Amino acid sequence: MLDLDDQLIRVHDFNPAIPDNLYLCPGGSGPQTSYPLLQRQAIAETLRECLSASSAAWRLMCDTDGDQGFSDYTKIAHGLCDSVIVPLKTNVNDFSNRCVPMMEELFLGRQAGEARSRIQMI
Repeated sequence: MLDLDDQLIRVHDFNPAIPDNLYLCPGGSGPQTSYPLLQRQAIAETLRECLSASSAAWRLMCDTDGDQGFSDYTKIAHGLCDSVIVPLKTNVNDFSNRCVPMMEELFLGRQAGEARSRIQMI
């Protein structure tokens, strides 16, 4: 099993004003690895199992690039998480250029059995 504590940054250690139970797992916009479907599914399942096996109660939030096209990291997040919140600006362009493509990608991921997340709020 993956030791989650070795992979996370406790934000409180850098800013005492932040609650001590908030952790970050840093990512970035640099070069990304491409993973085949079965490997993406295995990564999401392993992370879910690690969270479930942990003695701590976890609430996981993944900030993704879902409006820019689904990277493999975004696909893993949708295989890992149950819910999606879509932040939008109040204009039709933001909806048609960001939200609609994201919903289409999520639909395709759910059809393929890769995504488990469902939109809860826009």
